[in-house]
Amino acid sequence: IDTSTDVNCISQKHIGELGNAYHDENNSIKTPDASYSTLGKVDLHIGFNDCEKHKSIPTEFIVVGPDWPDHFPDLTLGGPWFRESGATLDIRNSKLLLEDNFASVCPALFFLFAIKRLSE
Repeated sequence: IDTSTDVNCISQKHIGELGNAYHDENNSIKTPDASYSTLGKVDLHIGFNDCEKHKSIPTEFIVVGPDWPDHFPDLTLGGPWFRESGATLDIRNSKLLLEDNFASVCPALFFLFAIKRLSE
């Protein structure tokens, strides 16, 4: 989660592990220190489960290329995701709050397990 970014992105490596295809659109993402290649866009669902309810939010990600540094996250939910999903962070209680009073504890734990292909 990075509320200061203006994109949602996922690494090409992570997309490959999920077996997803993406729409080819070569471009780049610029950071203050460098520029990184992008390979296109992909639509995924981010799923949440709070032991009582399940919520799935469709999200568009930019697929970053092989020059994306290993120390950068494989998946970033940025400002666009927060605006579109209506999510807020409750830092004090370590919760990600979604619409309909849905709360996910420890938001970092859901990423690897909750990404699903849009077609599923």
